[in-house]
Amino acid sequence: MTTNPTQFLERRLGPFDAAAIIVANVIGGGILFRSPAVAAAVPDAPWFLLSWLAGGLLAFMGAMAYAELATLRPKAGGEYVYLREAYGGLAGFLTGWTSFVAGFSGAMAASAVFLVTTLDRFVPGVANATPLLAVPVPFTPMVFSFSTHTLTACAVIAAAAFIHIRGVGPGRVASNVLTTLKITAFVVFIAFGLTAGTGETSNLTQSAGPVTATGWPFAFIPVMFTYSGWNAAAYMAEEIRDPGRNVPRALFLGTAVVTIVYLLINVLYLYVIPIDKLAAVQGSVLDVVAEGLLGARAGDIMAVVAIVSLAAGINAWTFAGPRVYFAMARDNAFFKSAARVHPTYKTPKAVTAMFSTRC
Repeated sequence: MTTNPTQFLERRLGPFDAAAIIVANVIGGGILFRSPAVAAAVPDAPWFLLSWLAGGLLAFMGAMAYAELATLRPKAGGEYVYLREAYGGLAGFLTGWTSFVAGFSGAMAASAVFLVTTLDRFVPGVANATPLLAVPVPFTPMVFSFSTHTLTACAVIAAAAFIHIRGVGPGRVASNVLTTLKITAFVVFIAFGLTAGTGETSNLTQSAGPVTATGWPFAFIPVMFTYSGWNAAAYMAEEIRDPGRNVPRALFLGTAVVTIVYLLINVLYLYVIPIDKLAAVQGSVLDVVAEGLLGARAGDIMAVVAIVSLAAGINAWTFAGPRVYFAMARDNAFFKSAARVHPTYKTPKAVTAMFSTRC
């Protein structure tokens, strides 16, 4: 492995900056849609909440393990670096390319599509899926179609890439602002919902069925899916000041905030919707709760929350994801140009642009 001075990133992030990336990366659509599946597997309110607490504890244990790894290997790339060091280049190569092809890219593309769909409530026509141009893929039945919807989604991703190419400073500000707005929206909504007097505290102890030896473990599948992303700060370890101290702090703080928000939002769900009815909810639980609390205004309010939440996630993935491929490129396991650092902005410009184009 060979590196040169133009292949290193500057340490300009603090623990709160890194924690904000974790929170933005984790809290997304999962908490809006996965609670009914958990309630169906665990139809008992206390055990339902215990599932979310246990998921947070597991995420916390994983975060502390990553904190140790990031302290030992304070480089960009996260698990790519750790697997490469532990099991050799092939393991790192496979996990890195899997992330590039499906991991970060798929999540970003899906979130951008959902963001535009939600934005259509306020800007009618922006989610129009009528193809403006269709390009068939030779020798396959696939067709690449370009519509107002897809072009707007691409523009959202391109905007996030532009911010992060321009420097860690603008990227940090965007991340912190969007994450603060996201957490504030959730906290205000939870506080309002629990004090509005439209729910029943008895719902928090209600049981609609037995908790079985298979049901509770199965509940962890949607729970841990919803907690995924707690390791985001590890991808940025090379850019965090004093990583031996601040990476563990960021992982601890970010995971703790996510766990608290998840527990409180699920308490609100149960407060408004009994466990048996929660298990039967289709679509976004937050929309159902909001409609019960706010009536006709709920749709627009929840749409704004969803747009901010999705934008924060896209921003976090654009911040963290390219660092994996940047690290791979330094090891000659990715396109060599991806290892270049912009001489002025000190960001991995080439790989960030490539990453956004792939999405």
